[in-house]
Amino acid sequence: MKVLDKLFLLRVWGLAIYLLCSLNLLAQDSATQEWTSFDGKSLKGQFVRIDGKSVVLKLPTGKEVNVKLSSLSFESHLQALKLSKPEAFGKDLLKVPEKTEAAQSATSVTLEAALANPFGENPTIDSFLQVATSQWKRGNPFISWHMLPTNIREEIAQQSLRNMEALGTPGRSQLSQLISSLSKIATEKREWILGAQGSHFPFLAGAVSDPQKQWPYLVGFLQKLSEAKLWQDDNFNQANIEKWLASMSLVMGYLNQMHPEKSNIAYEVVSQSADSDDVDVTVADQKPVKVTFQKQGNLWIVPEAIQEIESQLQEEKQTNAKPQGLTMMSAGMSFVAPVMKELAAARTRQEFDQALASSGIQQMMGAGARSGAGGAGDMTQLPAMLTGLPWGLPGFPKVGSGN
Repeated sequence: MKVLDKLFLLRVWGLAIYLLCSLNLLAQDSATQEWTSFDGKSLKGQFVRIDGKSVVLKLPTGKEVNVKLSSLSFESHLQALKLSKPEAFGKDLLKVPEKTEAAQSATSVTLEAALANPFGENPTIDSFLQVATSQWKRGNPFISWHMLPTNIREEIAQQSLRNMEALGTPGRSQLSQLISSLSKIATEKREWILGAQGSHFPFLAGAVSDPQKQWPYLVGFLQKLSEAKLWQDDNFNQANIEKWLASMSLVMGYLNQMHPEKSNIAYEVVSQSADSDDVDVTVADQKPVKVTFQKQGNLWIVPEAIQEIESQLQEEKQTNAKPQGLTMMSAGMSFVAPVMKELAAARTRQEFDQALASSGIQQMMGAGARSGAGGAGDMTQLPAMLTGLPWGLPGFPKVGSGN
């Protein structure tokens, strides 16, 4: 073989080896990704697998480490899920998820019936509790209103008016639009919310513990809450505020159906006197709690519960300021509302994920959680936040209270 031919072959062979090495290096580089946490820290590593609630990464040193998925930014969390199940992404990006049909409220109580005081004159403790618990089980959360003394009801009404005046017509309109967007998202994009980014999606995913059973009630709740008649200006005056509070309370009835254990209430009167009775109250599967009721006019009240509600109302009145939750909501609405509108309009999962990733909401929610500002992302708290109505029967033990 001629010398020139040999040199040519050597060059070709050398070029082939160089290309193979380069491709190998590129393959290694493409397998190494950058991972970031909510607090901005980053590291480089190769995805190995998802192990429970952690992602296993292989560092450039060859060492494998476990990183909790909950500590990752939304982008890195989504990256881990895509690498774990690539077949779940791509084809499904163009697939529109099925709509969730709203569950119907089980309440048989009309607005007019909710506004009527059902206790009558001089009820016994047994008849009072029987009416209260049966109305609650029928889906009438507004029974809590009728269990409050007149002065407390008047102060709640005034505080609600102050809240809505603080929002003003533009604020109420923006809030209504925000809820409408959330209703559309919950109805049409359940799989996208509960899929890759479910554990991080604010406002909705955090509101349910059992999506299969509870999601239709969440949709029903949001659809009712977004109805334009709830946010009309003529609701917010002295003549109509109680009717508005009753309407909001019946909307909250959907939340009772999301947690039916809260309606599993039993009681037993264990001791009686002229104006004070001890009652063992059992809620759900908790142990009985002894509660002391005192007679006040035509009501039987738990003094400690009434004092707590009164104290909260007086604190708000003295500071002459909007509640903290309402202040946070007002401040963030101009930022959140456009994002929710964009998410509601997303036609593919890719558009939805990109809009959520670029919105900055994940970082905002993560910072709120680290600072201890809990509950800011749960829209199911909104009616109680705006109205000041007690959640549950006043004085009755709460489910999960540990009593």
